[in-house]
Amino acid sequence: MASRTSLNVSLPKPLRDWVDRLVIERDYSTASEYIRELVREDRNRRIRTEVDAKLHEALASGPALPMTRKDWDSVRARMRTEINHRQRRKSA
Repeated sequence: MASRTSLNVSLPKPLRDWVDRLVIERDYSTASEYIRELVREDRNRRIRTEVDAKLHEALASGPALPMTRKDWDSVRARMRTEINHRQRRKSA
């Protein structure tokens, strides 16, 4: 499990009441659980927006070209390098 840190957020009473009501209605254990879900949803929405933008950019870039053996070898080499970097960072 990832380590946790605290983040204190001040809310005006109407917003705090809203959060408390949703915690009960949606069966969350705590307000923190509800807030974590909101943050995850926002992160995922932003990632989807970024991926969609890249997809649209790719589609607008012109007709698709077939991948050659050399292209695939290059992709694999880049991925191996990226995996090695991540493993080194993880073990450091």
